[in-house]
Amino acid sequence: FTSPEFMRIVGHFVGEGFVKVQRGKREPVGIRVCEPRGSKFRKTYEDLYRKVFNCHIFEDNDGQKFAVASTPLAKLFRALDLDHRAREKRIPDWVFTLPSDQRQGFIQGYAEADGTIRHRAATKALPDWKGRYRFVTIEHDTVAVETTNEMLVRQLHELCLMSGLRSDNIRVEHTEEQQLPEGRVARHSTSYCFDFSLKVDRNPFKLARVTAIEPAGEVETYDLQVEQYQNFIANSIIVHNTGDSSLTLAQTVPLGGVVIVTTPQEAALTIATKALAMFRKLNVPILGIVENMSYFLCSHCGEKSYIFSTGGGRRVASMLNVDFLGEIPLETRIREQSDLGAPVVAAFPNSPEANIFKDFAFRVAGMISIVAYAKVSK
Repeated sequence: FTSPEFMRIVGHFVGEGFVKVQRGKREPVGIRVCEPRGSKFRKTYEDLYRKVFNCHIFEDNDGQKFAVASTPLAKLFRALDLDHRAREKRIPDWVFTLPSDQRQGFIQGYAEADGTIRHRAATKALPDWKGRYRFVTIEHDTVAVETTNEMLVRQLHELCLMSGLRSDNIRVEHTEEQQLPEGRVARHSTSYCFDFSLKVDRNPFKLARVTAIEPAGEVETYDLQVEQYQNFIANSIIVHNTGDSSLTLAQTVPLGGVVIVTTPQEAALTIATKALAMFRKLNVPILGIVENMSYFLCSHCGEKSYIFSTGGGRRVASMLNVDFLGEIPLETRIREQSDLGAPVVAAFPNSPEANIFKDFAFRVAGMISIVAYAKVSK
């Protein structure tokens, strides 16, 4: 059983605690927490340990630490994968599976152990929907974390982001070797650091006014397509997941079938073929292929013009052994009604354009019935 208070203790222990073992043996006999007497959080954590574990606390190392002489508690912390040396400390995997309030408790505990917490207050002029401004004082605590333990920093950074805490990017800082007084030498070290806010960001999105746009010239830019939901532009790299929306839909929503919509030209047919292959791998029934913008129908003479080539959708359907459901023309009325949000079938139910969509819908409905019957028959 875990709670926000328990996880606050765990986070603090990852930052400042260790398991005490019996001298000459590896048997745990208690825990030690490096929180000096008189420090800001000493009493807070003594009270938390007493409340959560109902344990006796005593001082250790002339007040530089406090201790709990409890073998069961030491064994519990070891079983929870909290017993590591400073450079080997990790956030256990199970922490990432906890509810948000418990993850935030862990982060708060670690921040109070190994972070530098700063209280900040700033007055900002915020516009309302009418463009009027009001002055609001915004207060929040920010935490600066720095350590040579790279894995621990990266895990904490990930935990902050998934818990709704606004976080900066991780920075890497190098300290050169230095000659200290009395002949001592400070060796070269590499530390990893980032700042984050302890205030949970509950807004689904934010709007910020663009203050200026300055020409930067032409630079080489890389366009990367990725899975999941990352979309951003930074350092001359555009990252997007445009091509994965259909895959995400198929993996998260039960689908009765899919209709592949294409246009007649070769480039579009190649994309349609790939989409069809993907849905087949996901075992989604293919109801058929529809060819959009198949031809332009002249409103004056009624002649058909095949602007984007002809027969491509029908050819792909035949090649891949799926039904060809019909052709949708490039027609002004269809475009106008779509812009108005009123389907041509509803606005002009007896028009030739509406009849095309009705025939198409009839075919799709028939295919859905066939697919459903096939599933029941198995």
